[in-house]
Formats: sequence, structure tokens, C-alpha cells
Amino acid sequence: MTTPIYLDFNASTPLLPEVKEALVDSLDCFANPSSNSRAGERARDIISKARQSIANLIGAHPDDIFFTSGATESVNWAIKGTIDAYFGKAEKNSSGVVTPPHIITSVVEHPVVL
Repeated sequence: MTTPIYLDFNASTPLLPEVKEALVDSLDCFANPSSNSRAGERARDIISKARQSIANLIGAHPDDIFFTSGATESVNWAIKGTIDAYFGKAEKNSSGVVTPPHIITSVVEHPVVL
């Protein structure tokens, strides 16, 4: 019997066993992480540990890890952040105007980009 090869990772991927275990463990903690209750503190701790783990994996600082609600918010942050950074560093031309950046996309982009 041949093992099938799954190539459709567009919206979801199979979970590694350790990821599944962490996910299942976190499902018991449904509290608001902004709450001062014990349950809120536990939720905040779970998120903090996840943020630290991700930061360690990619060599970042935990404060630089953000969780978003999905693709639309994520792509919006990426594009807006890039443009804001451009205008923050761009020099004005002889007319005193900052030339706007060119944003190039293609049909293979996520629909929120287009």
C-alpha cells in the first residue's frame, strides 16, 4: 500500500503529534487572557509560552510576535507596515514630495492582496 502525498496546504495542514497535544491542552483554557482571574492568567501564560516558542524558532524577540485573526488582518499589517516604513525612511524629491512606492502583485497572491 502506498502512502498518499497530501499537497493541498492552502488553508490547513496536518498537525504534528506534539502540536496536537499542545492544542488539545489549550482547549481547556477558554478564559479571556486579559482577565485578572486565575483562568485569565492561565490563558495569558499559554499565549506567552506560545509567543516565546515561536520567537525562539525564528530568532526573534517575543514582543515582536503578533497573533492575528486571519489572512486579511495579517496581509493588511504587512502591506501597511511596509508602506509606513518606506515613508518613514524615504527622502523627499526636489519638489519636496516623497515618491510613492510601487506595489507589485500577481494572480498567485492571496485574494486579500488583490
